[in-house]
Amino acid sequence: MSHSLHRAAVGTIVMLSLVACGSTLEPRAVGTQDAQVQTITAGGTPTTVAVPTSGASTTGTPSVAGSSAGPSINVLPAQGATTTIAAGSSPTRASSATPTGPAVSAHTPITIGFPYLDAAASSTVLSGIGKGLASADGRAVADLEIAKINKAGGLSGHPIKPYFYDINPNTSQSTYEQGACDEFTQDHPVQVVFDFGMTDNFLRCALSGGVAGIVNANVTGYTDSDLASLSGAVFPNSISLDRLAKIEVPRLVAAHWFQPGAKVGILYYETAPYVAGEKVLEAELRARHIDVQDKIALHYVASTGDLTALLTQMEGADLRFRSEGITNLMFVENNGFLSAGFGLEAGPQGYYPKYALSSDEPLGDLASNISARELAGAEFVGWIPAQDVADTSSIRPGGNACLSYMHTHGQPITTANEKAGTIQICDEFDYLDAVVAAIPAGQALTRSTFVAATHSVGSSYHSDQTFGVDTANRSDGVDAIRMGAYSSGCKCFQYTSGEQAIG
Repeated sequence: MSHSLHRAAVGTIVMLSLVACGSTLEPRAVGTQDAQVQTITAGGTPTTVAVPTSGASTTGTPSVAGSSAGPSINVLPAQGATTTIAAGSSPTRASSATPTGPAVSAHTPITIGFPYLDAAASSTVLSGIGKGLASADGRAVADLEIAKINKAGGLSGHPIKPYFYDINPNTSQSTYEQGACDEFTQDHPVQVVFDFGMTDNFLRCALSGGVAGIVNANVTGYTDSDLASLSGAVFPNSISLDRLAKIEVPRLVAAHWFQPGAKVGILYYETAPYVAGEKVLEAELRARHIDVQDKIALHYVASTGDLTALLTQMEGADLRFRSEGITNLMFVENNGFLSAGFGLEAGPQGYYPKYALSSDEPLGDLASNISARELAGAEFVGWIPAQDVADTSSIRPGGNACLSYMHTHGQPITTANEKAGTIQICDEFDYLDAVVAAIPAGQALTRSTFVAATHSVGSSYHSDQTFGVDTANRSDGVDAIRMGAYSSGCKCFQYTSGEQAIG
């Protein structure tokens, strides 16, 4: 790969990741000044005002310690008990935090922690890099949605009191996750956090620190067992890595994606959830007498600094798969690094295997930046239409209403990232509204009532983002998908089937 192509690949992959999982985001320092939250004037216009600090404050400096399993996050919960969470482990606590909530009496505010990517910082990174990658302005969209909800009376009668954490591109994920956890559990303890792709470390830190619940309305890189250990975190628009493998393989077989004599290669991350997901994928293939010719575990990207290592590995992966005659390529990822990186490397070398993809990759971004020749023959399992396909007719009614409202109020909704990111924010508020409504009158918003309410909501919630949701018995709620393929005619991905229940 030439140096100029290498730089272009780095930039493009960075922006693919910013949309899907936020894994290249860096926090802007949080000062000691009062938090800025939105209040609603009589005319319904959000006005930024200072709100005095409430709850416990940080005593001492939280530390981030690396290990072979990944970074650790230390947190001082609201009650003063120190918690240490190592990657992939369960938290241990000196004392137990008991979160309290707003739903005891009508009109009590619900506090929400909202990490977001600063629009100006995003634009700086985007400048001159890639095509069609502009992202939604998360803070602006959230402000507008909060203003609308509060003007209408709040979430089931409870106004929203938000605390925002400004994430800035470039350095380590462990740093910004620690900062966000500190903000939402110490500096301004909140009841609910909206997650935009933080790792297991952040989720365990926030939940252990007293947050009652976490809502993530995008894709997730977890297995069923990971999700079972994260009580209080719900992913209504996601499919776990191992469940996806069980959905994907039989449908690709039925679509004859595995041609006679196919040589299958798999690219996956070397971290535990993806390793587990890859094993399930192999087992599903083996059960159908499809052999995996080769598989390569690649460096997980948690910051822009990790991209050099990944792209060096990707050059080797391209050479190895090409020399082995790999014809069909599958991925276990959740952000588009692997599929985008391989396509940017292999295409210029004249190597064009067929891709199997899913909504775990930002398909609209791939279509904008990977050649039509490279994507020819690609098929996918999709459940996020705003991100999957160019045709807007498949977007859910709630999603279209969200886009219309934001467009009317000056927010751009041209790119797949802008559409999907905007709908994601609306959906998180709408899903939380359904959860709050499901908490029995007079009960507080606590961990137990939050979890019980997500189960109670079950399949009654009509998502803005995806075809169908059921959180009655699982936290990755997607229960319907559509199959699709890349079309060289429009140079875009299109759905090729109706909705299919997946249970």
